[in-house]
Parts: sequence; C-alpha cells; structure tokens
Amino acid sequence: MKVFPRTFFLTLGLAAIASIAQAVPITWTFTGVTFDDGGTASGTFVYDPALGKVLSAVTATNITTTAGTTLSGYTYSQAKLNSFNLGAPSSGGQICWSNSSPGGLCLTFGAFPLNGGTVSIALSSFENGPARLVTAGTVVGAAPPSSVSSTPALSTWGLGLLTCAMGFAGIRLLRRTA
Repeated sequence: MKVFPRTFFLTLGLAAIASIAQAVPITWTFTGVTFDDGGTASGTFVYDPALGKVLSAVTATNITTTAGTTLSGYTYSQAKLNSFNLGAPSSGGQICWSNSSPGGLCLTFGAFPLNGGTVSIALSSFENGPARLVTAGTVVGAAPPSSVSSTPALSTWGLGLLTCAMGFAGIRLLRRTA
C-alpha cells in the first residue's frame, strides 16, 4: 500500500518540473540602418520561428525609408512582403518587400537567431529603383513582453524522469500481483 502514494507523489513532483517553450513571435527593430545616399531605414517586422515565416498580420511589418540623394523614401507594410527565405538559424537568408514603383527593399542577413538578439544587415542589402546599398545597420529582436502567452511543457529531463518513474511503478505493480 505504501508504493502507490510514493509513486503518485513522485510522478506529481516530476510533472511539476516544467519549462516554458520559447516559440513566440520575435519583433525585429531596425537600428542605425543607413544607405549609401544618406537615406535611412527604421521600423519593425515580426518573425514567428514556430511558423518559420514573417507574420502576415497587417501590423506585422512597418518599415519606413527616408529620402537620400538617389531615392525618395517609402513605407513598406506586410502587404508588400514579396519574398522570404531565412533558412536555418546558422545560414541566414533574405527578406524582400516590394513597393508600387519598380523596386523594393531586400535585406540580407548572416546568422539569424530564432530567439532574438542583434543581427547585422549584410552590405549586399539594398533598396532599388534606382539602387542604393545599405552601408550600416542591425536589427534587434525581442519577444513581445506579454502579448503572446508562453506554453508550459515538460522539460526533456522532466519527461525522461516521469517515464522512468512510471515504468518502475508498473514493474513493481506486476511483481506485487504475481
């Protein structure tokens, strides 16, 4: 009779060992982005690592470029998202938005961490129609404070220990009834 309460409380204790899953959308903010003609870029876009894409909500992209000597400024929204390829976190990729004139904004990234951080924008990034190159800048990613709730999940160790405890309890129960 003492085996059941011990096993129950051990299983309950192991189930309490939980961690928070980090698959929340990341808001990336432009910081110090400048073009070779003196123009700048500012704003944000939202990337969801769980879905593997830039979010399609209307407010998920809000990027503004300012006029320089080569090109006038433009505002890019989610509706203007043209192509997206970030690949694996270590390989980087590219995101492009189009505008109403022939051209658009294409940003190329090196390693792109899926949990936020600071990422340099590659100097091959550009806004065209005619072209102007990015000369400096980063995007800084952070999860929204509490707009998306985290999903509790058992940690790897907690799940492994829970499985072992249940297996041990099953074996003891079989021995007892035999």
